[in-house]
Amino acid sequence: MNFDFEQTLDFVEKRNSKRSMEYYENRKKKRKLHFEQASNNNELPDIISSFPLHIDLKPKVTTNVENNCFLKKQIEENIMEYQDNLDNINQIENINIDDNEIINNSSDSLECWSDLEIIHENLLHYHTDISTKEFCSKLLTLLRNSNTWIIINENHRINIKFLSITGDSPALSKILNFIGHGGYYCCNFCYVRGIDTGRKRQYFYGKKIFLRHMEKYYKQSKQAETTKENIYGHKGISILQDILDIPLPHAILIDYQHVTLLRHTKTVLRAIYKQLKPSDRERFDNKLKYQSFPHFFNRQMKPFKEFRFIKAVELRNILFYGFLPLSFEFIDSQQLAHFALFICSIRLYHSQPPMFDDKTQAIADKLFEQYYKDHGIFYSDIQNYVLHMHHHFGTQYQNYGSLANIGCFYQEDLIGHISKNIHGSNYYSDLVVHYYSIDFDLHAQISHTKYKTISKPIDLNVDIIINDYPTIIQHHDKICTCLNPLTCISIYRRCVIHNNIFHSLIYNKRGKSNSYFISYNKSANDYIKYFGRIILFFSCINRNYAVVQRYTQNQNFSYLFKTSPYFSLLEKPLDNCFSLLSKEPSDLFDIININHVIKHCITFEFQQQLIVTEVSAYHEHD
Repeated sequence: MNFDFEQTLDFVEKRNSKRSMEYYENRKKKRKLHFEQASNNNELPDIISSFPLHIDLKPKVTTNVENNCFLKKQIEENIMEYQDNLDNINQIENINIDDNEIINNSSDSLECWSDLEIIHENLLHYHTDISTKEFCSKLLTLLRNSNTWIIINENHRINIKFLSITGDSPALSKILNFIGHGGYYCCNFCYVRGIDTGRKRQYFYGKKIFLRHMEKYYKQSKQAETTKENIYGHKGISILQDILDIPLPHAILIDYQHVTLLRHTKTVLRAIYKQLKPSDRERFDNKLKYQSFPHFFNRQMKPFKEFRFIKAVELRNILFYGFLPLSFEFIDSQQLAHFALFICSIRLYHSQPPMFDDKTQAIADKLFEQYYKDHGIFYSDIQNYVLHMHHHFGTQYQNYGSLANIGCFYQEDLIGHISKNIHGSNYYSDLVVHYYSIDFDLHAQISHTKYKTISKPIDLNVDIIINDYPTIIQHHDKICTCLNPLTCISIYRRCVIHNNIFHSLIYNKRGKSNSYFISYNKSANDYIKYFGRIILFFSCINRNYAVVQRYTQNQNFSYLFKTSPYFSLLEKPLDNCFSLLSKEPSDLFDIININHVIKHCITFEFQQQLIVTEVSAYHEHD
């Protein structure tokens, strides 16, 4: 029997991890006593000095077994315990590998002590006598003094750039040493003061905004640090001042998921919902609740009566897709047209690729400016600080791109996953790549295939009768000279197009989802956008096609807002975001190459028609 030392090592590590977790649960009730004893004896080690920060100019090879004594001791004990079950245990001595090196590599991020009793008692967030402020200060000092790169090997190095900082307003105010959103001059980007109206501070529309420039930002923060006074919102110098490679305030990112979705959108939708009759509220809620989406929408839309528990992604789906098509019969047309200004503005900032190329930002800015200007006509007492923050989205879009690339919920989810460690994942690098939407190699010695765009049919259907589809036979006769189309053509239920899965009508496991309605072009030289539902996919002579039943367009969606004073602003954005189609499909069938499929579409029933809108961006985490 061949003995696999690495497999045994993995087994031992997993077993010890399980034991450690059980021990950790049993020690929860005794932590307070241990903490007091450790504090009195002053025996806690320096947590900061024990961090394995590998940010040195030259990699250091460490063979100090004492740092890994706990793991090594446990491995030795468990190997002896399982000796009877191994036929050729003596082969361990013949393995041409350095055991110490294996142990060091296996415990790269594991801090070990000789006494099991204190392994969990020395974790920072459980029992230390170091304050959070002191800990952060020491950690930031390490970052300031460290080199700005990580050595992988002799030929590869990763450069580190601290680009920006993002978060919700309370978190940003603390780390930036700035006044909170309840104080005067709380905007990090301009000198807007806010006006007290008796109930709450309001930020009314103003044409002139005086921006904070990076020289004055630093000068005023330094002045506040010296005088210990509030200088236009500054309370002192931020601890990030010497770390960020982009100067403040340009390095500050507004998190649209907090500001736009969880704050402003939620506030406005609640105000609109209160205006509805009880019977209309119930009908509107049912429309939101039972609306179908493509299969990859893990969360869809919540009814207004459940807004207390609503998530940001559900608000995004309401704002981007569902609110306009489903609210025509319930809301005043002028108020709806005004809110459409905001919807189109955020859709443009969020669009991937940019909806109007290099003009996207300018059009979105005009839409929001008009929305902000007339906000007081339709709503009272909700012109809050979060509404004002949208005024700076244009600059942020110019510097950092689409809103789909920006958000702190992914980071919060990652931090929460690691802190709970419920699943015991050892693949944190994969989690970081997933949550931060990045793709790079940390180990040059391991071969990796390059990222590829995949487009191919999947889920072969051998039961379908091809003769029932004469259009496919006709297309085959045009492109192929063989006389046996039954063996030349293969039918598929689903297809991967640009790394996204599309369904067809012959796929009977789609449930309530709608991933078969698409936008497409008929050919590479045809720039007209069509809409239809996919009947099936097929391949012929190594080419992949989709059979699409077309829906005809009756009129432009913006026609519904023709009487609105905002029509000139809304016409172009609305017609690019939404389309008005016939309710029933036409008799026209298009056979298109799968690469001419553009996006999934979401459909809404409207009177005797369909309102259709494309998915805004695919890569934003749901």
